[in-house]
Amino acid sequence: KRGSGKLVRHATGGAHGYFADFPEVMTGFVGWGNGLNAGVVIPHMNVPDIAPIIARLLELDFESQDGQVNEELFKN
Repeated sequence: KRGSGKLVRHATGGAHGYFADFPEVMTGFVGWGNGLNAGVVIPHMNVPDIAPIIARLLELDFESQDGQVNEELFKN
């Protein structure tokens, strides 16, 4: 029967990921290629910052409600 077994259980609510309040859940982001400056290090970056960076590289018209773009990432 689909949706049953020891690994599947009924629950309410849910969550997507974890808060980065502790180092065990932190990760990295590496960007490389045309349009990006080499050697730029951003010590801390939030997940919502990724979408506007990618949109800018793809020259898409995208306005992020939450993300921030660090200008030093990009070549002029």
